Amino acid sequence: MTSRAKPYLTSRVVKRDYVRAQRIGSGTDGYVDLYTQRLRPTKSIVVKYPKGSKAMLKFSQRNLVQELEAMKIFRPYEQENIVQLLGWDDACTPSAPALFYEYCALGDLVQYRNSLTAAFGRVVPEETLWKFFADIAKGLQFLSTAFVHPVVHGDIKPANCLVAMPPGCTDKVPTLPIFKLADFSRATVSKPGEAVPFCGTWAYAPPMCERAMVTPAADVYGLGATLQAFAYGAAPTELKPDFIRRLRACGCKEKDLPTDEDLATSEAWKSQLPVIYRPLNAKPDEQVKWWGVLEKNVIATQYDFDLNCWYAGCLDYDARTRLSAQDLACCLVPIAARKI
Repeated sequence: MTSRAKPYLTSRVVKRDYVRAQRIGSGTDGYVDLYTQRLRPTKSIVVKYPKGSKAMLKFSQRNLVQELEAMKIFRPYEQENIVQLLGWDDACTPSAPALFYEYCALGDLVQYRNSLTAAFGRVVPEETLWKFFADIAKGLQFLSTAFVHPVVHGDIKPANCLVAMPPGCTDKVPTLPIFKLADFSRATVSKPGEAVPFCGTWAYAPPMCERAMVTPAADVYGLGATLQAFAYGAAPTELKPDFIRRLRACGCKEKDLPTDEDLATSEAWKSQLPVIYRPLNAKPDEQVKWWGVLEKNVIATQYDFDLNCWYAGCLDYDARTRLSAQDLACCLVPIAARKI
């Protein structure tokens, strides 16, 4: 980690030197467009700005303002595993702010996984899982220790992990790229006695008992859930039929059971569908029989025992005994380097 920020990229420079190439993303908080340099088309940046109708626009602007404030704090450090803010425009039209980011050419973790499995088969290479695990752990350790109070990302998930080409790499789909945390619109400062509720994505949320006041432990849980999704290519939550059976066993009446549409669209029901542990080193038949893995998502190989142990430590239900970002940075990162 350093403290030497690159020169600030102003809106004037962006308008003069860059041209919009295409839209590459659209999320809850805004649009993401790719801009290429006029004189050097191979050099690109990303511009993120609010979207939506009048009511939605205010929500989007509020979240991007919050993201911008967080990124201004991070920018001087240039931590490799935090996406780099290059500049911003507080007065852009038709809506502000606009955030200028480095371009991660391999997309987010979902897009990268699709490219990876297309190139190497259905199984994500084990070295890639170790690299992802170590890179995001270093990013979380930075958030936890670089400031007076820890910063909680609050929404760790595949869509918020970007993938960049390593310097000098010529492979079309590298197995050891650089993974970076992005989208800090839900980021909060964790201060003793201040209760900030979880506002991220339910499919990667910590246990119910932690959602009223998020701490850095919630980010570690999100890392474990995201690693599972990266390995299996499926949401890390309990399967819907299993969830319904559990509700019935708990005495829920048939008329009160959620429909498939409820579980897909209702925030109240989505928040009830828990993340569950699925081992990364189970045999294919065990994955289906014991761990709620669909046939189409079965991992055809058994990953390393050590990888599974560290991953399981991130999904410990008890935040007090769960691995911390410091544990991962001090112990997992050097182990991952040896495994790779």
